[in-house]
Amino acid sequence: MSKATSYRDLNEMREVGLTGTNLTSATPFVYSKYENADYLNSFDLITEKPFSLRNNLGEMIVHRMIIADAPTSSTVNNMYGKMFIDKDFDRFIDEDRYMVFMEVTVTPNGNNLSNLALANSTGYRLTSGAASNFTSGAVKKYGIINLPRVDYVKSGFFKKGVSRRYWMAQSINRYRSEDVTLNVSSIKVGNSLTSFYIPN
Repeated sequence: MSKATSYRDLNEMREVGLTGTNLTSATPFVYSKYENADYLNSFDLITEKPFSLRNNLGEMIVHRMIIADAPTSSTVNNMYGKMFIDKDFDRFIDEDRYMVFMEVTVTPNGNNLSNLALANSTGYRLTSGAASNFTSGAVKKYGIINLPRVDYVKSGFFKKGVSRRYWMAQSINRYRSEDVTLNVSSIKVGNSLTSFYIPN
C-alpha cells in the first residue's frame, strides 16, 4: 500500500512539470483570477518570458518556483524541500512561513549589477533577490547554483552580457494572517501576471 507522502510527491512533481511550481500541491495557496476572466493567474503565465530590470540594469527570466514545507531545518516535509534544506541550511526558518526558492536567469546590461542592486530591480519581493543568498549541505549535494553567501555586495557574480542562471530564497505565509497583504503574493512579467493567496 502506498504511503500518503508518495502521493504528495507525485502531485508536486506533476505540478512542477506542468506549471513550473509546486505551489498548490505543497501549500493552501490558490490562484486568483481577473474579474470576468475565465482563467487563473497561474505561475506558468510568467515563466520563460524575459523582462527588463529597473534602471536599465539588465534582464530577468523566471523559470521555476519551488516551495519547501519545512517548519525547521530538520523537519522537511516534502521531496522538493529536501533539495534545498537540511540541518546545515544557513537561513533563518520561521515555522509560520514556507521557504520559497526561485530559479531565474539574469543577464546584466553592465558591470554595475551587484547582489544589492538586484534587490530593488524587479518590483516584486519573490524575485527581488534581497538577502536571498543561502547554502546548505543539500545545495552542495545537488549542485544548486545560488547567489554567493560571502562578499554579498561586490561578489563579481554578475558580469555584463553574461547570463547567470541561479536560485534565490524568499518566504510566504504558512497561515492566513489578519494583515491581508501577507496573504497575497504576485509577480508580473509584461502583461502576464501570476497572483495567489490563502483563502478564507
